[in-house]
Amino acid sequence: MSPSPITIVLDDRRKHFGIWLQKLQHAVAGVPLLFAGIHRLQAPGGSGELLAYAEVLVAAVLLGMLARDLRALRGRVTRPSVTSDSEEHAHTDSHSHAHAGANWFDVVAGTMIIVEAIHASSL
Repeated sequence: MSPSPITIVLDDRRKHFGIWLQKLQHAVAGVPLLFAGIHRLQAPGGSGELLAYAEVLVAAVLLGMLARDLRALRGRVTRPSVTSDSEEHAHTDSHSHAHAGANWFDVVAGTMIIVEAIHASSL
């Protein structure tokens, strides 16, 4: 009988910290874009109404996603250590092979950068 395989999950706090710094950087850029869109909508006879709606929508979605991620981070509690080796192996197997899917925060942040570029070229 061969021993069961062991999976070691490496989790680096510096990596998570870097990801959160990147998210905050995008959020900081989203705030002025949100206000620029609102200002453009409130301006009398303002042109570029479609761009203003895009600015407000993308910035609001990005800030909402950041708030959701922060709420999820705050809600996480550390799991108690597993005593049984077989339970620990079953726990790590269920998460080690799952595909994470698209990171929608990065998709929205990329869209925000495109909208910012369009905004800058329209000035």
